[in-house]
Amino acid sequence: MKRLLFLTSLILLSACATTPDPGFAELKHVNSSVEGLIKALDRVTPGGGIRAKSDNGREVVSRFHPPKGDPYANATNLPVRAYTKIMILGDRRPYDVLLYYIIEERTKEGTYRVTKRDLPRAKKILKDLHEFLTNRPDKDNFIDDFRPF
Repeated sequence: MKRLLFLTSLILLSACATTPDPGFAELKHVNSSVEGLIKALDRVTPGGGIRAKSDNGREVVSRFHPPKGDPYANATNLPVRAYTKIMILGDRRPYDVLLYYIIEERTKEGTYRVTKRDLPRAKKILKDLHEFLTNRPDKDNFIDDFRPF
């Protein structure tokens, strides 16, 4: 009886399992520094600017901006706002980069909830980030390339 109950519950749980919508764009084998990736995100996100960074510096969130219209408008208190989140995976180069474009909507209570993860917009921003990284000038920082011996 226990075996039958276990098998039934296993079948029900596996039947209810859904594959989550990834909602992110991914770029593999990025050979840039973490600071270079953050600088690139600052330049290519709509509205520009970094709002928050995790303690280890591997998760970065851009400023709020309206999903449509002027990307430089302050969207902190708008009914609909968007932001970009980047996650840098790996402990050393080359890194894998995940980029989310998240749209939030204000509820009646005044809090915000995620309504959509816009994959096409995330792919466009990631493409711009990749172009920025490949087209930026070499020897950006003298200290990074200085070797005393």
